[in-house]
Amino acid sequence: MRYAASLAGKMGYLELRKYARNNVRTGIKMIDEKITNWGLQEGQTFQIAQKLENKLDKVEEENKPLGSFLKTFVDGFGENLSEFILLI
Repeated sequence: MRYAASLAGKMGYLELRKYARNNVRTGIKMIDEKITNWGLQEGQTFQIAQKLENKLDKVEEENKPLGSFLKTFVDGFGENLSEFILLI
């Protein structure tokens, strides 16, 4: 059941991306270019997880105990959020 829910979510996301690339226009050139390239190989990737990890690494360099606490907190929060979403 979990696999089916995950697969359905991914398929829905892919369809949303296709629809947005073909039909959504804001009139703002920069945003329209990002939407047009969303999910394509040529498009620039942006990963929230990577940005968050970089920020946590900087905090850990400056304050080791706080950085370790935040990393553990974020990991636990992410795992629990994923499980909660799958239960819905």
